[in-house]
Amino acid sequence: EEAFVDGMRALHEGDEGTALKHLENAEGQPDAAWMAGLLRLKRKQFGPAENLLETALAGEAGLGQMFAKYGLDAVIDLPVTDEITAHIRPCRRGTLVALAELREARGDILAARQTVEALLGEVPDDIVAMVSLAELMLANSPVSPHDADAVVRMAAGVENETPVHAALLLYKARALRALGMDEVAVKTLTQAYRRKKDRPVDLLRQIRYERALAYADIGRVSRSRQELEAIYAETPDFADVRARLGL
Repeated sequence: EEAFVDGMRALHEGDEGTALKHLENAEGQPDAAWMAGLLRLKRKQFGPAENLLETALAGEAGLGQMFAKYGLDAVIDLPVTDEITAHIRPCRRGTLVALAELREARGDILAARQTVEALLGEVPDDIVAMVSLAELMLANSPVSPHDADAVVRMAAGVENETPVHAALLLYKARALRALGMDEVAVKTLTQAYRRKKDRPVDLLRQIRYERALAYADIGRVSRSRQELEAIYAETPDFADVRARLGL
């Protein structure tokens, strides 16, 4: 417990190296293993990070106890897609999300999918897990019809409530396009783009870009170009916009 406290104090002071030494010496403390695992993940040290997070998961009954005892609100921002960041806590759900992202980052897409599917098996309406799984299902090119269909089914009925919901609509549209349903994809992307308040700029730009591609595929070339020009005006080097505009 003293090692956990010393580790968190060092982390608060900005000394991650010392924090890791203390946290990794806090044997029997799931919270210490959890925090150390996320620090190792941040450093892209995937092997040690996975071992630490698995250790934390094995002691899940105690996750959060030390943080609560010392009045620490442990909320970590973890990118789950290029556009969306999840807020995770020391609990089973947060640890599984972290393990899935770790496995994806090291290139083990199958293990990442299995981890997210396990989480959705326990919490079927976890929207962050849905977005993570949708991204993984659409990672290969070309996308298999089976995976595209699964993403559309998973996102059925989703409304544009939060940035995470908007991201799921983006992946739903990509799945529809993979199935050759570009008209419906345009409508889905328009729904995702309708609300802009509190939406990440990168997410809105990606939705607009995807809609530009869908417009081109259904023959609405001028509308596609309008979208691409608007993106170019904001971010000239985004994706292949310059090439598509003939610049």
